[in-house]
Amino acid sequence: MNPCKLCSCPDRALIEQKIASKELTRSAAAKVANCNVSSVSRHVKNHLAKHVAELTMPEALRVETINVVNELERSTKRLDKLYEELMAAGNRNEAIRALAEKRKHVELIGKLTGQSRKETTEVSVMTSPSFAILHQALKVLDPEAQRAVSDEIERLNNGNER
Repeated sequence: MNPCKLCSCPDRALIEQKIASKELTRSAAAKVANCNVSSVSRHVKNHLAKHVAELTMPEALRVETINVVNELERSTKRLDKLYEELMAAGNRNEAIRALAEKRKHVELIGKLTGQSRKETTEVSVMTSPSFAILHQALKVLDPEAQRAVSDEIERLNNGNER
């Protein structure tokens, strides 16, 4: 394998600094180092620190990333608050929907973090505080309303929209 042309360039440090500070494009760096743009790109990819390479990446290629688990946890807290507000307002049907959505969040967090496997998901959900709250909420309903809620939860679990 051929040695990296930019690594053997006497002006390497200055070129890297200017690439990192965006004073020099990769194509201009190639001219200064007397090599082609693909050599500069390879050098940036393989030899510069990752954060410097990211700084030099074209804007169109940059991807904003989020921590999915943190975002799901924040969303779960919002669903808890929504549930409390809906129950306080006497809107039990919507509160139960919020709980059903929270259950999905909790299951997904469990899967993403490795805390639950498919075969243990039901056990995890049944022992969760959300399940206990849902169970208590259902107890205050008459049998007909309980059946209606059960049917609604089953419909939501199956992904059916109204």
